[in-house]
Amino acid sequence: NSIPRAAISADGSRATVVWTESIASDSVVHTSTWTSQSNTWSSPVLVGPSDDYASQPSITSSADGQVVTVAWLDGTARLRAATSTDGGANWSSARDISTVGIQAQQADLRTAADGSRIVAAWVEGDGGAVLNHVATSFSTDQGQTWSAPEALPEWFSNWQPQLVATPDAQRLLVSWPAINSKGNVAARTVRSNDGGVTWQSPVDATAPTVNVSEPLIAASSDTERLTMTWHETPAGTTTILATVSGDGGATWSAPKTITSSSGYDYPAAAIVAAADGTPSMALQQKISTVPAIRWVTAALATVPGAPTSVAATPGDGNASVTWAPPATDGGKPITGYTATATPGGATCTTAGSSCVITGLTNGTDYQVTVTATNSLGTGPTSAPVSVRPTATPVPPAAQTLKKPPAKLKKGKKAKLAKTTRQGAKVTWKTSTKKTCTVKKYKVTAKKKGKCKLSANAPAIPGYTALTKKYTIRVK
Repeated sequence: NSIPRAAISADGSRATVVWTESIASDSVVHTSTWTSQSNTWSSPVLVGPSDDYASQPSITSSADGQVVTVAWLDGTARLRAATSTDGGANWSSARDISTVGIQAQQADLRTAADGSRIVAAWVEGDGGAVLNHVATSFSTDQGQTWSAPEALPEWFSNWQPQLVATPDAQRLLVSWPAINSKGNVAARTVRSNDGGVTWQSPVDATAPTVNVSEPLIAASSDTERLTMTWHETPAGTTTILATVSGDGGATWSAPKTITSSSGYDYPAAAIVAAADGTPSMALQQKISTVPAIRWVTAALATVPGAPTSVAATPGDGNASVTWAPPATDGGKPITGYTATATPGGATCTTAGSSCVITGLTNGTDYQVTVTATNSLGTGPTSAPVSVRPTATPVPPAAQTLKKPPAKLKKGKKAKLAKTTRQGAKVTWKTSTKKTCTVKKYKVTAKKKGKCKLSANAPAIPGYTALTKKYTIRVK
């Protein structure tokens, strides 16, 4: 008989178990269902034919436990599946999933929360012309029909794949141990964003130079945050390592050692993740030659904290903002900062520790905050600081004046400007009264010589006071 496997409803009120059972010369698939209401297990229900030699069953169910699918290998190593839509009481006839004429291995299954899509991933091949590879198939009619097997890129794998999925089973990720170009075993992943219709290029979560054993994967509910664990056996040690991805498997972090022990102790492990992707791992490991069960939970990388020591200096229609980095970067390098002025929402962005927010209104009070961003998103805002942009004072300009004539004949008169060109009243005086006189904004030449004049005007808004001296030659 095979090891029993179970599918449990999201609320834990219903569980269905599958196993194979030897009867005479045959091996058949049986299921039994438990409910919290009855608190008993149902009598075993036969799934599939009674005259086959079934092995390696797998099981999956919808969130309510009503749509249950079981997959198994028949006597010819063909992958078959049957589905129940009434919580395991009755089952459809068996459907073939794997490629005809090609031997398959045990499948991993996932079902959408509402039971509308079922996805399977397995290894198939003939050990000869058709190299062992991972294949997938899906059903959108509760297991009545299945899509043609899709061979995932990068051939050759001889180990069971793992499948993670979003609640609607549209965003999928398959991982498996695969032989890479250097002949080492890599933890390989392939993503689909359309429920298994198409698949992206594969990405290895591990370096090409290392040889990994038994890679395991766990995912957040949106499959964006992933954790991959495995063990390596360099000379004289067994080391369990982990790598994480915050972008759905597009990139992976450098590996971190979870634990290490002397010798090769055949560690066994299991990994799960919370909805936000926080991973937890149970592992069996020898400690001083004594096997022990250990449990470890990782701290989940997150967005950065709020920047500190924010200051804003007013300018003419702008504000210069400075800050210090947050107390934590969230476990990922900070890629940028954004300063925002409210009201209005004007911003500036930089990778440094200062920037200038432009487009502000002079005389308006603003509250300025700063946020930090890493690859996982933007963190909380800093404490606000106040700033009021102010126009830069313009220095007063010099006033100008229409000059008196440079020459004047004896006995003649010339008009003098009453105001500057900017409108200030001008006062005229002469220090050479024997040569000329000034009266009522007129200068009169009395005798030959130099007529010296001075003009004065008071300061007016925007302009400085005027003081000028002129010389008129009297002929």
